[in-house]
Amino acid sequence: MKAVPKIYSDYVDVRDVAELHVLAMVRPEANGERFIASTAENLSMLDVANILRKHMGEDAKNAPKRQIPNIVVRTMALFKPQLRMIASLLGLDMSTSNHKAKQLLGWNPRSAEEAIAATGKSMVEIMKQQLNELRR
Repeated sequence: MKAVPKIYSDYVDVRDVAELHVLAMVRPEANGERFIASTAENLSMLDVANILRKHMGEDAKNAPKRQIPNIVVRTMALFKPQLRMIASLLGLDMSTSNHKAKQLLGWNPRSAEEAIAATGKSMVEIMKQQLNELRR
């Protein structure tokens, strides 16, 4: 994609999700509680693309560099049903709070940047391994 919609979301590293699950199982103060596994950093899809380019160099050279104006996405969604869900997310505040997990369990997640970079690198590595297996 050359450009991405203006959609914002929070992120979390799977390793931090696993750690939070363990803390919730072994800490008595977690009994009956629910915790949100999130870095509590609300980033746009363009922010994610910029992080991938920063950390992955050539492997992320085609990551988007622009955002699509909301009006363009909404107009396109009138004619392309597959864009309706994306259009419904424009302008929504999907930020989350990890305050309870940090306060009650002492949980401290990695940054969204670290989680996104690690995910991107892992995906590229898996794809390279699969390509090598196909070539054999």
